[in-house]
Amino acid sequence: MKFSSARSSFAEALSIVVRAVAARSSFQALEGVHITAKDGELILCGYNLEIGIVSRCEAEVASEGSAVVSAKFLSDIIRKLPGDRISFSTDANGNSSISSGIAKFELAAMTEEDYPDLPATDDEESFTVPSDIIKLMIAGTVFSASLSEIKPVQTGVLFDFKGDTVRAAATDNSRLAVRTEKVNGMNADSRFVINANTLREIDRIMRPGESVKVCVSKKHASLEFADIRVVARLLEGEFYKFENALLATQPYSLTVDTDVFSDCVDRVSLLVDEKIRRCIRFTFGSGMISMVFNSPVGKAYDECACEGEAPDTEMGLNNRFLLDVLKAVGDSRIKLCFASGRSPIVIRPVEGEAYFYMIAPVHIT
Repeated sequence: MKFSSARSSFAEALSIVVRAVAARSSFQALEGVHITAKDGELILCGYNLEIGIVSRCEAEVASEGSAVVSAKFLSDIIRKLPGDRISFSTDANGNSSISSGIAKFELAAMTEEDYPDLPATDDEESFTVPSDIIKLMIAGTVFSASLSEIKPVQTGVLFDFKGDTVRAAATDNSRLAVRTEKVNGMNADSRFVINANTLREIDRIMRPGESVKVCVSKKHASLEFADIRVVARLLEGEFYKFENALLATQPYSLTVDTDVFSDCVDRVSLLVDEKIRRCIRFTFGSGMISMVFNSPVGKAYDECACEGEAPDTEMGLNNRFLLDVLKAVGDSRIKLCFASGRSPIVIRPVEGEAYFYMIAPVHIT
């Protein structure tokens, strides 16, 4: 194999696929990037058995072929090369030669036969979604996915495509995040769960304003956009049945300015130490929400004006859980809904049903 390519184009494609390369693996080939040169382009692939990413870039291909190259060393080399173009070739033993200007590197071969093929997905069961909606779904839910492997399916985000509606949900049993959006022209019927870390990588490489083709098989889903294809392993198991929570009603509702409320919570959180599991004590009442934090370090107090009527209700809440939601809502005003200090608080939009966030209270004495 022999080709030359613009260093910037190759570096961009490489930076995308290395996100799916295993840092350490018992299969050495998974620590490499698979490169194929043919038909005037390069096809780069990274795969760690959980997520696979394929990216393409233009090249002048003198000799077609393929090879697996150490992702770490290749990334470092390409980043430091001096010229605007790179030359890449492999010998009969699969060893690679990379050069630009007077700089030249040689890398030992990695066994290409050990590199696994990406799983196939069914193009017949496919539909198209704008990337802006997928990014909104991810950003609005992924932080609520569980960090515990006790129930692996809850370390992911559930996507439920039905007709022209997509709903995403995530929970760690202490909080629930649900986002719902309409997609013009979509007619889908698919339900699957993707690991939260995989979704974070997808969100990082997916650009706004693109059309995303989604294909789903029994164990994998693929997303294709621009010159990139992502294949993700689906999580198996029964996801938390959150639909009943959406139907529950809370008798009290207070409306707040999102930024003002967020700033207040953020200020009081300055004294919160994650090592000391203490919550912020909120008092929700007519016209005013007060918040207090006490710890051996000191005491913090703040308050935020609100609209609505409710009896003074004390509730302990995890500050990080609440700030995650306030960052994700994207609205200037929100509703805080609750029944008592011992029941969950629900954050809803002032109008519509675009999102639903529920946070379980923390016991306070």
